[in-house]
Amino acid sequence: MAVNGHAPVIFKRINRFGITYVAVALYGVFMCLGYMTLSSNASTVFTWLQDIVSISTLVSWISICLVYLRFYCGCEKLGIDPKTELPWAAPLQLYTTWMSFVLFVLLPFTGGYTTFIHGEWSDETFISSYLNIPLILVFYFGFKWWKNTKIVSLEEMPIQGFIELRKNNPEPEPQPKKGLQKLNILGSVLCDINSTPAQLDLATIFQNLRPSVKVINMAKGKHVVFDIVGTCVSFDAYETSIANAIGPKLLAHNITPKFFSYSWMTGAELEFTFLSISERYKPYKEILKAMFYRTLWMAGISDPRALVTEEERNLCIQGYSELKLRPGAAECFAKLRSAGFTVWCLTTADLKRVQGYFEKGGVDMPVEKFISCDSTGLAKPALGAYMPALAQFEKGDEKWFAAAHMWDVSAAVKVGFRGAYCSEYEKEACLEIFDTKMDVIADTLPEMADKIIKASK
Repeated sequence: MAVNGHAPVIFKRINRFGITYVAVALYGVFMCLGYMTLSSNASTVFTWLQDIVSISTLVSWISICLVYLRFYCGCEKLGIDPKTELPWAAPLQLYTTWMSFVLFVLLPFTGGYTTFIHGEWSDETFISSYLNIPLILVFYFGFKWWKNTKIVSLEEMPIQGFIELRKNNPEPEPQPKKGLQKLNILGSVLCDINSTPAQLDLATIFQNLRPSVKVINMAKGKHVVFDIVGTCVSFDAYETSIANAIGPKLLAHNITPKFFSYSWMTGAELEFTFLSISERYKPYKEILKAMFYRTLWMAGISDPRALVTEEERNLCIQGYSELKLRPGAAECFAKLRSAGFTVWCLTTADLKRVQGYFEKGGVDMPVEKFISCDSTGLAKPALGAYMPALAQFEKGDEKWFAAAHMWDVSAAVKVGFRGAYCSEYEKEACLEIFDTKMDVIADTLPEMADKIIKASK
C-alpha cells in the first residue's frame, strides 16, 4: 500500500535482509491487544475490537462481491460471454455472488439488533457494531474526492484487452499429478507459479490494456501523439526573457542566456523528478524559482544574490509562462491531417495552460485530442505514463509518438509507438545512450511530418 501511495512512506522501509520491519512492527503491536483479555474491563474493550474486525471482514467480502457483479455487468455491456470467453468460470457464479452479497449486507446491519429491543439499548454495542459502516463510506468517498478519481464506467473496462493478452500468451498445460502429489496442494501451486511463461514485454501489455469499447466518434487508422512543451511549444520566450532581464550581467561572466536557461531548467527538472520519486511532489514553478540562485552559483557566480535581484529573477520566471508555439507547428499538423492522420497531444502539464498555447497560436486542436498523464499518476518518461495515449487506439492502428526530447520519444517506442524525433531543440540525438531505433529523425517539425507520411506508406 505504501508503494502505491495508499499508506505512509515510512512503511516502505526495509532492513538489510529485505524485511519491511516498520510494517511488521505495526502488526506486532496489535498482537499485544490479546493481553487485554486478562482484565475484565479490558476484556470488554477487546470484545469491541473483535466486533469491529468482524464487521471489517464482512465489508471486505461485500466489496469482493460488488467488484465481481460490476465485472459481470461490464462483460454483458461489452458483449463478452463469461462462460465461453473467460479462462475460468464457476457454475452458478452469478447467482451465488448475489446470494453472498445480500447475506453479507444483511449481517453488518443486523449484528447489533439487540440494541434496538426495548430496554436493551447499549452505546458500546451500537458503536462496535455499526462504527465501520460510516467509516468505510467516509474513507471511500474521501479518497475519491482527495485524489479526484472517478468510477470506471462499464463501457471503459479493459476486459477485452486482458482476454486478448491471455490468448496471445497461453499458459502451458499443467503436468498431471501422480500418487501423493495429488494431496500436495501447496506444491501444486508452486509448480503452477514456476511454470508460467516469462514476463511479458511492456509493449505487449500496454497495447492490450486498452478499453474494449472506444469513445464515440473515436478516429481510427493513423495517429500521431505529440509531446507539447519543448516539441510543439518553443522555449524562445523563456530564453528571451532571461536575455532581457539579466543578459548583460551573464555575458560579463562569459555565460550566455541560452546556456543559463538550459542549465536552470535542467536543474529544476532534475529536482522535480527526485522529489516526485520520493513522494514529495512540488509544482514545477516553485522548484524553478528555488533553483535560480543555485544555478547561478554552479555557473561560477560567487555571490548570486548580489548579482541578480529577486525582481529580475521573477522577470525570468515570467518568461516561462509566455511560451509560444514553435514555428512550423501549424504546418506540421496541417500536413499530417491532410495525409489522414489524427493528431493528439500528451502532456503532464496543466491541460488548460497547454490548450492556451494552441489557441494563442491560431492552431485548431480539439479539446478531446488532449491526453493527460494524470489518470495514471505517473509522469513521463515512466512507461505507464504513455498508457492513456496508447489505450485510445485499436491494436492494428498505426501509432506514432513525436517529440523533440529523445528521452521522451525513446520511452514511447519502448511501449509500442513508432518514434519520430525532431532535433530542433536538442540538436544532438545521442542515440548511443538511448539504444532505440527511430523511424524518423528530422531537423524541423514540417520535415518530420513529411517523413512520417512517407514512412507510413
